[in-house]
Amino acid sequence: MVATIERALGKEFLVHRKSLAIHDIFQSVERVDDFTVVFDAGIPNSTLLTWLVNKHTSIVPKHLITGGSTSDDVAVRWHYIHPDDTGTLSVGTGRFKMVGWDPDVHAKWVRFEDYWGTEEFGNPFPYIDRFGIYVVPDGSREYAKFVSGEFLTSDFSSLGVAEAQALCDKASSPGTCATVSHGHGIFWVIMNLGLEPMGAPRIVKAARYTLDAKDGFEVQLGAGTAGGDGTWTNRTLYPDAAISLEGQSVLMPWIDPANRQEYDQMAMDLVAEGGYSDGRELPLPIHGIGSDLFQNV
Repeated sequence: MVATIERALGKEFLVHRKSLAIHDIFQSVERVDDFTVVFDAGIPNSTLLTWLVNKHTSIVPKHLITGGSTSDDVAVRWHYIHPDDTGTLSVGTGRFKMVGWDPDVHAKWVRFEDYWGTEEFGNPFPYIDRFGIYVVPDGSREYAKFVSGEFLTSDFSSLGVAEAQALCDKASSPGTCATVSHGHGIFWVIMNLGLEPMGAPRIVKAARYTLDAKDGFEVQLGAGTAGGDGTWTNRTLYPDAAISLEGQSVLMPWIDPANRQEYDQMAMDLVAEGGYSDGRELPLPIHGIGSDLFQNV
């Protein structure tokens, strides 16, 4: 764990762009004993916990990523992943263990015989003996493998419904390929009440009024269904279950753009009552992912 985080904190080490936030969250990491690791975030930060279980900070064995520790060359000091023939490609006590890894081809896992979990009838998990994941360097090759039949399925989340169906039509005869649309319906923002001024109830209430739910959805997920209504329900697939836009606005007035100005003013009034007559006096920035706290205050 220490090696993984220290490598991620290296300013010169190349990481996925979504992983750059790690540099603002983790200050340092220290091993205390065989079962204790201390992470320092500098200030109270609830998002640290989510980063520890995020795919961008997957914990990998130290010997696979550590190179010449004294080298000035970051590519020598740290490896993306080192060739290994000891069977220790992954760590943990999950249902499977990694036994093969080629960054440009595939990854392979086999059943972990000592996994502790069982299902409701007492049968041990996992059910299958092995599985693999193909690694495709770019989207065009992934599309080609799907169309040619080399891949049975794939997650083309970046495609629109029409684009996905067009790809499906190229891959097979009509009726033998299906697209499944996401049904996102949850919007959330985590506020860290340990940071100033978020311990004040008025400021927390103001923050809730400042959140633009519709904008938050569309920034992260693209235009909502039926013209960006802020609720990700596929009305084509679920016509009987989907309420009207007017009905949504009654039940969830915070998604209605017509109320945005009113809510911003309510937030400004609450911020002023909380002792910050000018919003610029707030001890910001408050860092977050996909949130627009106090954007218009």
